[in-house]
Amino acid sequence: MTFQVLAEKVFVFTQRGGMPLLGHHVHDWAAAIGSMASANWTGAVEWFSKASMDGIFGLVLGMCLIFLRVRVIEPAWSRMHGK
Repeated sequence: MTFQVLAEKVFVFTQRGGMPLLGHHVHDWAAAIGSMASANWTGAVEWFSKASMDGIFGLVLGMCLIFLRVRVIEPAWSRMHGK
């Protein structure tokens, strides 16, 4: 794969939303949940639902990164450096 092809793929990914797309979905879901509450509680419910979804996503991402480090990166590093 040439650099130009890679750059085009990255450009298309970012034009379609890329990683910020997840943040927009979480915000939209939180707004939808907040709209179900009474007018006095809309902001609080929206904030709490967004904070909860962000926390769950962060926890899952962190667990995946720990698994990747322990099961993939660490054994490969040990094999390369003879430890």
